[in-house]
Amino acid sequence: MAALVAYLICYTLGFMVTPICLISQLLGVLRKAGVPRFDIMYAQGLIFTEEFQTLTYVMSISMSKGGLFLNMPIIIATLLTLSVDFKKELDTRPTLPIVSMPQVKQYVLKGAQTEN
Repeated sequence: MAALVAYLICYTLGFMVTPICLISQLLGVLRKAGVPRFDIMYAQGLIFTEEFQTLTYVMSISMSKGGLFLNMPIIIATLLTLSVDFKKELDTRPTLPIVSMPQVKQYVLKGAQTEN
């Protein structure tokens, strides 16, 4: 999740998008799958993590010019992931400064419904 947020921030600001996203996704894969081993069970667990799938997508679009159209799946995944986390924060603190605004809150609640 932190890797997707880092990607969203870097893409918006327009600097070092590919290296930061590749490194953060690789660290996320290693964090979830553990120390690399040459084992079929390790490979099966590795391939089905969300970070590995995002890593392969980022590697495939890193050689293109990019643009909003190619980066849109990662941006959508980031926003949906953030909406679930913001919903959890709203449940604990209903007066969260920006997220509790009615304009933002309706989109957070709508995006958090995708978790079910």
